[in-house]
Amino acid sequence: MRWFSLVVFLLGASTASAATVMWDEAVDGDAGAAASPVPVHLASGQNILRGDMLLASYAPSSSDVDAYRLVVPTGYRIDSLSLEISLNSGVALSRAIWTLYDGPTSSGDSLFNVQTDYHPANTLEMALLEGEYLLCGCFGATVSGPDYVQDYQWEVSVSAIPVPGAIWLMGSGLLGLLGWRRRGR
Repeated sequence: MRWFSLVVFLLGASTASAATVMWDEAVDGDAGAAASPVPVHLASGQNILRGDMLLASYAPSSSDVDAYRLVVPTGYRIDSLSLEISLNSGVALSRAIWTLYDGPTSSGDSLFNVQTDYHPANTLEMALLEGEYLLCGCFGATVSGPDYVQDYQWEVSVSAIPVPGAIWLMGSGLLGLLGWRRRGR
């Protein structure tokens, strides 16, 4: 009976969880640069990263860089990344560009690029397995008028890597053999 309870528990276990704000620049401070990205250890469910890209009118040649080192734990994967941006203030003549690199530094392969002036909302469906990735956004432009601020929010969806059905079938078969063996005694 104990085996049956364990199997029912394992089959019914759920990994669903609510959205978790992993980083918020308004609370946690400015996100790091590409050389020193903010480490974000992702959890199962929706992981939210919020911030803004600022280009100040007093330093028009400056560039705001926000970088996150995404750490996907063993046994989990990234299912999708969604970006939403909004213009907070100002008018700019250029855009922010976000890049996801395979590995913890920008020397890894570029998996995708997003230009925020063309796509105010983006969703990328892909399976990225356990490991580290660098998500880096940079903004550089010529400012026309007041400071330019572009707010962003990344939603990173993470789930457990599913166990293949063959393993469940083999496990239930082994449990059946154990039960049959016990009956035979």
